[in-house]
Amino acid sequence: MLAFDYDNPWHRHVNLYFCIACESCEDEIPLGAIEGADRDRKFEDQCVLISDMAQKRGWKELPDGWSFLCPSCVSDTDGA
Repeated sequence: MLAFDYDNPWHRHVNLYFCIACESCEDEIPLGAIEGADRDRKFEDQCVLISDMAQKRGWKELPDGWSFLCPSCVSDTDGA
């Protein structure tokens, strides 16, 4: 598994907000969303897991390096 990286905007976002949250709607992937995840796992490791899950599901980072769009909003933006 990847190590937590403070320079990674995905990891940083989860670390501060306890989720990956969409900038355009109210969709989010919160900590604890990974079924069967070890609750005793280090917080930073959970941040990495949520970040990885979001990217695999099609979430996209916005150019500001701080905000994200869920797959539904990415589709809306691509079709505009």
